[in-house]
Amino acid sequence: MLKLTIYFIIPFYIILTNMNDVQAQTILTEALNAPRPGDSLVTRRLPGMPLLPAGRDVVWDISQYSPRENRSLLFTGSDSSSVATENGTSWHTAVHGDTLWLKGFENRLCLMEYDRLLPLLRYPFSSGDSIKGQFHGMGTWCGRRFMRVWGDGITRAEGEGTLILPGGDTLRHVLMTRSVRHTYHITYDSIHTWDALRQAVARDSGGGLPDTAGIAPVVTETRSWYAPGWRYPVLRADQSSDPLGSATLAVLFPPESQLELDYDMENALVRQSLTMHRSSSFPEGGQKDSSISMDSHTTGYDAFTGTVTVTFSLLRPASVSLLLSDVTGVVWRSTEQSYDVDGTYTLSLSCLGLPHGQYALRIMSGSDLYSETFSIK
Repeated sequence: MLKLTIYFIIPFYIILTNMNDVQAQTILTEALNAPRPGDSLVTRRLPGMPLLPAGRDVVWDISQYSPRENRSLLFTGSDSSSVATENGTSWHTAVHGDTLWLKGFENRLCLMEYDRLLPLLRYPFSSGDSIKGQFHGMGTWCGRRFMRVWGDGITRAEGEGTLILPGGDTLRHVLMTRSVRHTYHITYDSIHTWDALRQAVARDSGGGLPDTAGIAPVVTETRSWYAPGWRYPVLRADQSSDPLGSATLAVLFPPESQLELDYDMENALVRQSLTMHRSSSFPEGGQKDSSISMDSHTTGYDAFTGTVTVTFSLLRPASVSLLLSDVTGVVWRSTEQSYDVDGTYTLSLSCLGLPHGQYALRIMSGSDLYSETFSIK
């Protein structure tokens, strides 16, 4: 029998306890929040929603807005680079070091490649943090006219609070980021090749950014709301302004759509931990109501079949989850089973194909969490 350890984990976000008050600070990390090629989300417009305010302990109530029409947001690319395609525009990003960078974009009218990348986020990123930089790129308009764009951008974490979604669902410990970008552009009527464009850029600016005198920028502001346990923002509002006017578009990323992301067990573990934390907060004199007993359990790893098996007793109907992770915290396998009556049960998880090394098996049911370690040789 393997050694059993009972513990309470709060991964990837910070819990600060002061007397009877519990506060959580959401921190964006690469493991939990970086875009992943292969992910696909459903998005829904929220007509009429303005840019919501920043601040601390804010309640953002958008329950009065009605989501319209399902759209899709698709991520493609490689491990370190991704392409987010939404509403006909593909945004190219990459993670280098601890920073998420914008590399360019393309749609049916414009193709733009940045030779000076714009920083979007730095990991980790939490309340009060900011990142800024300049960008420059060259491309084509309608496939015929060459142009260059440049400007500056800054992203700040400016809001913390509670988000009330359409339908009444409430998300707490939400972090709001605010990005502001100033974009300038020049279109060249007499340039018809990429080589000529590069020569003109080198000649006009000497390797630096052009003078902006007399050029009105397009100002783009994006506010994004992140909740712990969800990889992508659950809400985003964009406002674009130029001398001719402005337009605002709000988009909801429904949490139920993010639940369907494949292999995002890191965020599943965060959601589980949040549930455990809420379940373990009892009034004075209250007691924890366990649903699973591990007092007389058995756990075994069969090297021949490559299977780890847990036998346990349920005190009442409940769901039981197994999460298998390595020593770095990366979740490799998981399974969940619901049981309608109490009794003794067995639950198994395949370890076939996993690298040799030390692993931790987490056994979870409601607010109960147990852990065992074993080796795969």
